[in-house]
Amino acid sequence: MSGILIRSVTFQGTVGDIIMHPLGVSLIRPDRCEQEIDGTGLVAVPAFADIHVHFREPGFEDKEDLLSGARAAAAGGFHAVCCEPNTRPVIDDAAKLDVQHARISQLGLPLLIEQKCALTLEQRGESLVDMHTVTARHPRLGHFSSDGEPVAQRELLVTAL
Repeated sequence: MSGILIRSVTFQGTVGDIIMHPLGVSLIRPDRCEQEIDGTGLVAVPAFADIHVHFREPGFEDKEDLLSGARAAAAGGFHAVCCEPNTRPVIDDAAKLDVQHARISQLGLPLLIEQKCALTLEQRGESLVDMHTVTARHPRLGHFSSDGEPVAQRELLVTAL
């Protein structure tokens, strides 16, 4: 197994050498590494996750799209992001999530991109999305968001929670 040897890097509070490979960080033999980097003054950290991103596709690709957002996130050390549903159309049902997941899978990026579903239809704060159908079809989801759009009806918010 090949990897990248990073010498003299700070990792978990200790300065030393680490080897990174496709399966993570481990102690494999340095002679198996295909590249060596001087890590003096650098800090190695586990990859990050951002649970509030605005990739804005579909509908507002002029602001950010899935590909440009994913590339920026990966370049910044993120391994996972969770997109807000402030798109046009608003992602507020299982069918729209299906379409979005298909878009995401076509990118083929080494980054986990999850899509949140709107909490209310069209993010208007008036009626809840069909949370049962969404979670039945997308059991990993568990993320609903009003993303800055208020849910003014107390009873509606309590029901959602």
